[in-house]
Amino acid sequence: RDIAGAPLRGARILNAPVPGTGANGGFVADFPRRERTLYLLQDDRLLQCPLQVRERRNVVMLVGQVECAPLNVAQLPADIRQQARVTRLLQEQALIAAAPQTAAAGGTP
Repeated sequence: RDIAGAPLRGARILNAPVPGTGANGGFVADFPRRERTLYLLQDDRLLQCPLQVRERRNVVMLVGQVECAPLNVAQLPADIRQQARVTRLLQEQALIAAAPQTAAAGGTP
């Protein structure tokens, strides 16, 4: 949920290439390592969500309801920000400038 308590529906999870959040803001994700903070992109806003495990079932960790706070691009960890997928998403939302296009192969006429 955001700081106003609204569900973060349709947000993209930036930590890993996993499905986004559902209509109620819920998510199920398989991360390669234990994440302590979830980074989301919902429309044109970045959010950070501290994750605290509430219950553990075998290898599944349940975090329950989480409150997410706004975040600016500079605060996004470099290892996440530098992923090509994340860079593309940030460019699509105009949160970062698009990289200049290189000239087509063959040079100028």
